Amino acid sequence: MAFFQNQVLEGHTVKEVTVRSLLHCGNACEEINKCWSFNVQKTGEGSVHCELIDQVTHNCSELTNRFDSDHFTTTKVRKK
Repeated sequence: MAFFQNQVLEGHTVKEVTVRSLLHCGNACEEINKCWSFNVQKTGEGSVHCELIDQVTHNCSELTNRFDSDHFTTTKVRKK
């Protein structure tokens, strides 16, 4: 899994969810076949806002700076 601090991948969101933790965000991505990465933003209420993404980040030039959010890629195997 790759991690990009204070950066997000924009324009490829397939679903947005609010969950209790980073782990739950990763689990939400694993449950959706089209999800390959996710942006995470901690809220002031002790929860995490997740943007589930249908793309994989290959380099930092694809990312946008956002000081309050991080981007993670998954290690899922593509299903045919």
